[in-house]
Amino acid sequence: MGNGCQAGCFYRKKCLTLYGNKNQNNMNSIFDYQSVAERFQVPENIVRKVEKEVKKEIPNDNMIMELHILRALKAYANKHKLVAVQ
Repeated sequence: MGNGCQAGCFYRKKCLTLYGNKNQNNMNSIFDYQSVAERFQVPENIVRKVEKEVKKEIPNDNMIMELHILRALKAYANKHKLVAVQ
């Protein structure tokens, strides 16, 4: 895969920034929204609420579900001016 990330893309820097680090806890995840939520310090109750709503809306497609959760969490972080911690 060359210099690409574990997801198979060739934009490693962008991928890690937008989609989170592929850590050992979320290897089955396409879009690692958990690590993004942790980096932006999104409250756990917000993460769970978003998960619940999106899973109800998109129950049969994990990749699309994770993408929507990721986008919602990033929108929340932007709206509340949360800054990512490394």
